[in-house]
Parts: sequence; structure tokens; C-alpha cells
Amino acid sequence: MPGAESSILKIITVNIEQRIHQLAVDVLGYHALPFKQADIGPDYAEPAVPTYLNSRAASIFGGSAEVQRNIIAKAVLRL
Repeated sequence: MPGAESSILKIITVNIEQRIHQLAVDVLGYHALPFKQADIGPDYAEPAVPTYLNSRAASIFGGSAEVQRNIIAKAVLRL
């Protein structure tokens, strides 16, 4: 039965995923723009911004980070 461990895992994995996608957008710079005029840059750069934006929403589905932290506080810290 999933307990507080799943809440901890969700917070950690979502945070890591968001940082990875932010780094990808930062590294790709202009090439990551989804609506660029010219077809310049590598093919893998095109989905970088939509993937980044979807990763931001990942902190909401399955329970927001605040809800997950409340679960951890109650189950682990007994608050």
C-alpha cells in the first residue's frame, strides 16, 4: 500500500524532471522556440518548450506539491 514514500518520490521526481527540461530549454536557446520562422537547428529542439511546459503541469496532477508535503508531514513527521 503506497504511503508517504510515494509522496516523497513524486516531489523529488517532478523536481528533477522540471530541472532537466529547464536545462534543455536553456541550452537550446533560440532553437527551442516552438514557433520559430525558419527551420533552423536540430529536430530534437522543437519539442523542448512544450515538454518543459508539460513538466511544469506535472507538479499539479496526482496532487499538488503542497498536498504531497501535507501527506508527508502527517505520515512521516506526525504533525
